[in-house]
Amino acid sequence: MAEKLALITQQLISLLGEPNVTTGKESIVARPSSSEEIAGIFALAAQAELIAKAVGYTVGPTTEAVGQTDILISLERMNQIKFDRESGTITAQPAAGMDQIINATQETGCRFPGVNCRHKNATVGENVAACFNEGEPDFKCPTACLYGLELVLADGRIITVGERSAKDLDNYQLTYILGGYKEEKAVLGGIYLRLLPVEQDQYWLITTFNDLDMFPGIWPSLMQKYRRELGAVVVIKLANYPELAGIMSQWIPDLNEVDHPSAACMLVSINCHPGELEPFLELLTGDLYESSPSNTYIAGGTYQKLVISTFYSNLLRDLKANPRFSTVSIDEQDYNQQINVGRINAVYWFKEERKVHLFYEG
Repeated sequence: MAEKLALITQQLISLLGEPNVTTGKESIVARPSSSEEIAGIFALAAQAELIAKAVGYTVGPTTEAVGQTDILISLERMNQIKFDRESGTITAQPAAGMDQIINATQETGCRFPGVNCRHKNATVGENVAACFNEGEPDFKCPTACLYGLELVLADGRIITVGERSAKDLDNYQLTYILGGYKEEKAVLGGIYLRLLPVEQDQYWLITTFNDLDMFPGIWPSLMQKYRRELGAVVVIKLANYPELAGIMSQWIPDLNEVDHPSAACMLVSINCHPGELEPFLELLTGDLYESSPSNTYIAGGTYQKLVISTFYSNLLRDLKANPRFSTVSIDEQDYNQQINVGRINAVYWFKEERKVHLFYEG
């Protein structure tokens, strides 16, 4: 027996690295960092006719033979998380902390429904394992947070139960899907969790400035940082729209100044969480405008939003129908400070086409 343990210790060191293998008098503790390494441990144990068992983070039958464990598999190193906002998925290893996942999710601007998990364990793997009652999946949280599981079986196979990502999966469906595999003990190797967008509000922002020439300077920052959140961006000369200017002057003091009246304004629609507005406002009124005063206002109340949105809805049609204007359309990534803005009367960003329409006079 001692010779077997000595031999497999060297094999485990080759697989996991010496710091991740600890030997005792009658057993070995192995600390893998991936499902593949767990599978490798099981394969080595089977080859040596030794028994390997994981410490925690297991699902399957709750009754199994009690006996000698030659290799204890500790998953303490398996604590990594990865976010994919496009698919709405968090891929977590079982020892990843719940607080770690919740905090990281908030930093991505999304939310994790598992924040309200009825199990109060420290790691996501412990909470998932707790959802299996007598070997049967039993999900009772208000909102399903789980898509699927990566499981390592005792014979070294790695299987995926459920899906890596799925839309609108409820707890009933989850219980049915994960109930399809329950005949033997399995180790949690990966956990696929739901990532949800934070509930957002739509805001209309009005930035006033003295000269329409200033707009190209801010465009690269708008696209780089906020393209996903932006719904509309238009820039107009206020003299061409006296009715709109008159209405907005009731909300915006700058439009009533006599000595330095604002000659242009930018209307921006953005969908975001209220807490995300502050950095966006700083961008609109930041260093790019040091050479010329500007101010940004949030359209408040239903009436102000209606005025702006109605104007925006009709603007492109009116601009194209105006015989005074000629139009140039360019790709949004090409709109920069090199654009000739001398005769520009309006700028209209068309998000779906990834185009910026420039309306010149004459």
